[in-house]
Amino acid sequence: AYATKGLIYAHSHRYAEGHEVMSQAAALGPDLRWPRAFQAYLLMQMGRLDEARKGFDAVREVGPWTALSAILATRQGDRAEADRLVGLMHKELGDAAYYQYAEVFAQQGKIDEAISALTKGLAVRDPGMPFVQIDPMVDPLRNDPRFKALVKQLDFPT
Repeated sequence: AYATKGLIYAHSHRYAEGHEVMSQAAALGPDLRWPRAFQAYLLMQMGRLDEARKGFDAVREVGPWTALSAILATRQGDRAEADRLVGLMHKELGDAAYYQYAEVFAQQGKIDEAISALTKGLAVRDPGMPFVQIDPMVDPLRNDPRFKALVKQLDFPT
């Protein structure tokens, strides 16, 4: 419940509140990866990049959160590390991470690649797709007509 509440704060751009709640989730489940990864994400969104790097480094396994670590590497100017992390995701997650590839590409300004990844994600019913309307990581895509067409295909309730 704490992790879900933290995600709601994160997607509402209320990063400090989300970090506080996600810290509670991490304390209750110290072995869970998602709360720790989202703590790092929230630190990144608050501009605390060095702390965020330490947090992502502590979550060693490759998973959807690896995209967030790649975004942090991009923000820190380390495109080689970002590319390495995306390569790890391709190797470990393959077609199961199109949504996360789109997040990375969107944050890198690779709009065509991000739209392509979302299109593939829609085709394979990527479980990240329901977040497309609220995820700050895809904000750079919002004004693209192709993005708007993808969202329309998802047929969310109005």
